[in-house]
Amino acid sequence: ANGDWSSDVCSSDLAFHGGEPLLHYGEILRVVDKFKCNRTHFLIQTNGTLLSNDLIQELRLRDIEVGITVDSIDEKKTSLRSNEDNYTQKVFYNLKKAAEMGVAQSVLSIIQEGNVSDLISMTRVFNSLGISVVAYNLLWPRSEERRVGKE
Repeated sequence: ANGDWSSDVCSSDLAFHGGEPLLHYGEILRVVDKFKCNRTHFLIQTNGTLLSNDLIQELRLRDIEVGITVDSIDEKKTSLRSNEDNYTQKVFYNLKKAAEMGVAQSVLSIIQEGNVSDLISMTRVFNSLGISVVAYNLLWPRSEERRVGKE
């Protein structure tokens, strides 16, 4: 009980997600700083709108990967995430800034009927930023699921 609770979880993968974790990045950085080894992999899953130069620098110094949740490169198709003006532009600007500052990144997208046509172009944009890990989750029910649900 010496308070060094990190020694037995030294080679773990730890992810911070849910809501918007960057609203609480000070607390997250305190948790990260409690780990005393360099084999722990940290990820913050965020919509990316709160990334600033100072925060990106803090994440880079602590080797924290940023997982960006973005569903489209088309501003009109981002209503699942935000109705904020220029939301997509801000997210992609911050993605580029984080990449330029050397922060490892991945992307999570929710596939919905409105963004299927964007998947290839989105993946090209992510790859151009050096992002090679892109995860797609299905949101809408497939046609056979709709039929089963109505029977």
